[in-house]
Amino acid sequence: MDFDLKAKLDSIGAKIHFDPSKQVKGVRGLTSVSKTPEPLEKGIVRSRHDTFVYKDGTLRIDITNAPMTHFRPRDIKSDPAKLVKLGYETDYQGAPLERDDQILELKPQDIVVPTDIADDLVRMAQFVDDELQNIYDQPPLYKVRSSEDLAGKIVVGLAPHTSVGVAGRIVGFSSTQVCFANPYWHAAKRRDCDGDGDSLLLLEDILLNFSLQYIPQKIGGLMDTPLLIQPILLPAEVDDQAHNFDIAWAYPREFYEKTQSAPPAASVADLIERVGSRLESDRQFYDYGFTHPTSAVTIKRSRGSYSILRTLTEKISKQIEVATIIEAVSTKDVVESIIKTHLIRDIMGNAKKYATQAFKCKKCGITMRRPPLSWSCPNCGGEIRGTLTRASVEKYLSIAQRLARDYEVDEYLRSRLDMMQRELDQLFQGPRKADQMELTDFLKPRLPERAPSQR
Repeated sequence: MDFDLKAKLDSIGAKIHFDPSKQVKGVRGLTSVSKTPEPLEKGIVRSRHDTFVYKDGTLRIDITNAPMTHFRPRDIKSDPAKLVKLGYETDYQGAPLERDDQILELKPQDIVVPTDIADDLVRMAQFVDDELQNIYDQPPLYKVRSSEDLAGKIVVGLAPHTSVGVAGRIVGFSSTQVCFANPYWHAAKRRDCDGDGDSLLLLEDILLNFSLQYIPQKIGGLMDTPLLIQPILLPAEVDDQAHNFDIAWAYPREFYEKTQSAPPAASVADLIERVGSRLESDRQFYDYGFTHPTSAVTIKRSRGSYSILRTLTEKISKQIEVATIIEAVSTKDVVESIIKTHLIRDIMGNAKKYATQAFKCKKCGITMRRPPLSWSCPNCGGEIRGTLTRASVEKYLSIAQRLARDYEVDEYLRSRLDMMQRELDQLFQGPRKADQMELTDFLKPRLPERAPSQR
């Protein structure tokens, strides 16, 4: 059927003040069964707030997990008066909350998020309010102008490859790259509490914009979507691993004495109180102990070296440098592990992708499984190009060969790299043309110097 897009945009612009000069990106096709698109107004409002939509119609931010049971107001960039309004009336010893250096016990579904994502959350909340007002003719909900206004707002944590989100409440921000929360909260997302990467979504965004009509009809299409939301944390239903979390105020002398004979961990487990011992009781959510206080929950460097270093060569170089310093680590073993578990697998995977790659028209963007014999687009006559380059396949081979040569790795590994070199030479046939020209390529060739006259 014919669709007058301009007329539709004009009618939308009269309602939500759409600026036709602003570029709005869409998708080339729909992969759900019903092929149902969402209202065009939503895409325009998202573009206005510079937010990006997921396959299920929601907005989300990826974040790394870390466990936390106690904090000080100064640790989460908050003040006592604001925390009192959020229910933190006393510190962990029962004294009234008045100072920013008092230690408080984190409530089971409260979370502390990185300062770096504050602006993203603000834009997401402003999009939802804009949507409520201009599309649904409802009053705004979040009324967020800055990150300080996010305190007390409800979010949903969702782990990859799952379909159940867990409700949480933002109480503050930290100068880290992790989401601090009670171990139970992380475990309720089916995670192991520390180091895993999950997503944060705004609850109202899910209720307004999530739809099964947008989900792709393929294996795994329902994964990573909030089909269900768990509003209340139930410690008895989380993975048993989280029940072993230590909440003791001190370790008894008997524990240290028994560990001298290296007994099974289960045989001394009853000597240290764990959260699993309080299941189904009122104290399963509060009165957690700790053995050592800390002056701060963050360090000066808020980002790890792995995220700061830009190239793989730099990351490998630093990893080898650390291995060289540590006497308990064999540098040669580290290099061999890098080649075996990372570089060789990436080279093989990239070569397979190159051999089965799709082709794309440079002009109209149409994608095809195989290029036509004429190497011109059947749709517009434009130039056809592959979606992968030779450089993307070979980029790790020279690194692996250099490491193998410099650190004299096992002969078997070196022979595998030699075989891969021969296979890639057969695949591409001929020297690789440089993707970027050197400045010297533009210089005129110099004539050979005249030989000096002999006397």
